[in-house]
Amino acid sequence: MEKLKAVDSKKYIALFIILSMCYSMITFIVLQDRIKSQYNLLHQETTKIAKGYSNNLSNAANAKEIISELLEEKLYIASESIATKLNTLESSQLDALADEYRVDDIHIYNPQGVIVKTNVKEYIGWKAFEGHPVYNFMTGNSNSLIEEIRPDTESGVYFKYGYYKLDNGSFVQIGIRAEKIHEFLNDFEIQNLIRTLKEINSLEKVLFIDNELRIVNSTDYNLTGVKITNPRIREIIEKNEESGFIAQNKNDEYYQFYQPINFDGVKIGTLAIYYDTESIRQSSRLIIMNGLVIYLIVLCILGYIVSSFYSKSKRYFDIGFYDKLSNLPNKHYFEEYIKPLLAKSDVQNQALIFINIKNFSAVNISYGYAFGDEVIKKIALNLKNINTVKTTLFRMESDRFLLFVENYTDENEILSLIAQINNVFSTSLDLSNSDYSLTVELGIVKLDEEDLELDRIMKNGAIALKNVKRDTFVNYVFFNKDMEEALIRQNKIERELRKALADPLQEIIYVEFQPQVDIISGKILGFEALARMKSGDLGHVSPMEFIPIAEEKLLIVELGNFVLKKSCEFIKTLNQHNIFNQWVAINISAAQILRSDFVKTILGIIEECDCDKSQIELEITESLLIDNFELVNNQLDRLRRFGIKISLDDFGTGYSSFSMLEETNIDKLKIDRSFINRITEDNSETSIAEDIISMAHKLGLTVIAEGVESQNQKNYLSEHECDIAQGYYYSKPVSLEKAINMATNN
Repeated sequence: MEKLKAVDSKKYIALFIILSMCYSMITFIVLQDRIKSQYNLLHQETTKIAKGYSNNLSNAANAKEIISELLEEKLYIASESIATKLNTLESSQLDALADEYRVDDIHIYNPQGVIVKTNVKEYIGWKAFEGHPVYNFMTGNSNSLIEEIRPDTESGVYFKYGYYKLDNGSFVQIGIRAEKIHEFLNDFEIQNLIRTLKEINSLEKVLFIDNELRIVNSTDYNLTGVKITNPRIREIIEKNEESGFIAQNKNDEYYQFYQPINFDGVKIGTLAIYYDTESIRQSSRLIIMNGLVIYLIVLCILGYIVSSFYSKSKRYFDIGFYDKLSNLPNKHYFEEYIKPLLAKSDVQNQALIFINIKNFSAVNISYGYAFGDEVIKKIALNLKNINTVKTTLFRMESDRFLLFVENYTDENEILSLIAQINNVFSTSLDLSNSDYSLTVELGIVKLDEEDLELDRIMKNGAIALKNVKRDTFVNYVFFNKDMEEALIRQNKIERELRKALADPLQEIIYVEFQPQVDIISGKILGFEALARMKSGDLGHVSPMEFIPIAEEKLLIVELGNFVLKKSCEFIKTLNQHNIFNQWVAINISAAQILRSDFVKTILGIIEECDCDKSQIELEITESLLIDNFELVNNQLDRLRRFGIKISLDDFGTGYSSFSMLEETNIDKLKIDRSFINRITEDNSETSIAEDIISMAHKLGLTVIAEGVESQNQKNYLSEHECDIAQGYYYSKPVSLEKAINMATNN
């Protein structure tokens, strides 16, 4: 049978590895996701930039045309407005009009083409000549004209001019310097836009690619005019969809994004943005480093947690399944250990030896618990060293061990183990010079197919220990079915006793009375009250059976008080029949007389029944007196002071001496029936009874002989002057009614 496995460290190592792998995978996914999110943010930012500027680029293509149209409209409006005021205007007023209309030159011509008014004084009197643009307008049929930018024929400065002719042939020329127009239009040039885009957004470079896949504008002037040949980039541009990807260039890494530029639904080119990812790579490296630090910290914490769980589990296992003091497996271990065996159907040659140290509590009390702990350790060590490989030792309780024997050959092998166990307890443990000894009881339970239940096995072991005879030299018992049946009967008797004492009216327990007779006259002098038991379930139960059970189950005090009350009632009945000179003897147990309230209880019952104390006689055994002489003798003295007689029962069975009897507070001595049984015509040992009678009389004690059953015994006792006799020769114990009848007819 395999032993119960302790906490397996391999399982915890495997758990740590699995958790570490799971956490590693999670960490990898999280780090990858965080890095990916960096690039996603880059993609979103780049897309936002590209889309924002794509509108500017798409509008830049027609920006000049729009601006030109606006300027021409402005020139036309200014020319027409000034023409209407031509006759009233003075040259001094033209500066204010130039500022109002935000133009540079205003010239007023007469029908002959001569400048008569102007805000530029050096042009006064200038006359248009043939072939000049002014002359052409003057001689032409159009009332208004907006010219393209051209240099002024006098100053060489570029202007954009507008003309308006009146009906009288006079006309107005308004000019705007070309440099102002170019300055304004430059804000809408694609080259300027992509340069601004690069500077504002800290981009590596920005390209504008036409539909022929040629770079027409670039922040890197070396790339202007270069045609795209990279298949991947060509594919992206030709798909006409926004797209981005990471590209490696030697040791550098760039994020390239391509945004198609459309105007009025027609693609006019592609905006390419190159973003250096060094900052993202640095951020990613930082994320990875932080992640690794956290990863290592978490692994350490995880290792600590798993290690702590392992340590705690092992500690809990040891606490739950091992005895801390002896380091032996305990009762819980045994229960788990034996379960696989009990589940089998072919159990053979298996046995349990229950080991009970009878007086271990006395060692603790006498020498201290620390010393007792050392004793247990030494016993456990010595029991483990028993020379066999087929046993397993458990510590079940403070003073109990259990030895499991596997595959024994025969009963002799078990007896050999018993001898080794007894040798452990009979050999000195060499702990100190303390003078102590340990006694042990052994109960052996052989396992068989009929009793393979743990509770039954443990119960059988307890039954076996209970049946070890304490007055023999054999300290072990093999369990058998008869013991169990006896225990069942004892339990039934205990239940009946409790029921009877709880409700005396059921008369399960009752009292009979046996006469005590004057040997000479044959008259009844008194009675001994004897408890009897009759159960509807068990029938008659012998006092030899139910009284020891009452003592063991701590019911003997109640039983003794019950008998005393019944005896007092009997005395009251005798008194009612005018019998006042007969006594009733009641047996007193050790449990009663050793109680501090014994005398008070006895007197209380007697007074409650209003009974004469002089008619009460209490019997104590010789062994009780010897074991507790001083205490018992004091109690007896107190009772005698109240007129209660005391009788020493079963004299001769103990080791009391006559010198002790001299000091004992008793009135009568009762010879044990074993001496009376020896009285025969041809038995020389009868002189012992004679000596007891003689010595008792010398001490002034009345002598009672119990168990008198023959005429020969009665004659012998009479001859040797015994005072009182009791036994079947005179009468067996009788009921209260018969006893009253015997007393009245005495």
